[in-house]
Amino acid sequence: MPDDTKTIRRPEASELSKAWETTCTALLDNHQEAMTHWLLVLRSLADQVSSLAATRLQLTMEAYSALAACRSPEELIDCNRRIASKMTEHCSEEIAKLSQMTMRTVLTRTEPDAH
Repeated sequence: MPDDTKTIRRPEASELSKAWETTCTALLDNHQEAMTHWLLVLRSLADQVSSLAATRLQLTMEAYSALAACRSPEELIDCNRRIASKMTEHCSEEIAKLSQMTMRTVLTRTEPDAH
């Protein structure tokens, strides 16, 4: 009776070891790349928030000085209107910057050639 079973070649230990090393190296490289990107994004975000806080503090100090210089209720109302307008404009600009930063971050990580 003929033997119909085929002999399956089993990889040698060195081949398995090499495959394992290649796989682990690729995983570690990808992990390092992801962590580096994440840290760069966090640094960029922290810089942006720090800048926002500094500018906001400066605008608040200018607002207090302007309000303290007012000599009539009409002047106070007009000054308060200008301050509110300036603060609103600043917040809108910062929201736009943070939104753009978020979109750049998302798009950078989802592009197939992003490295």
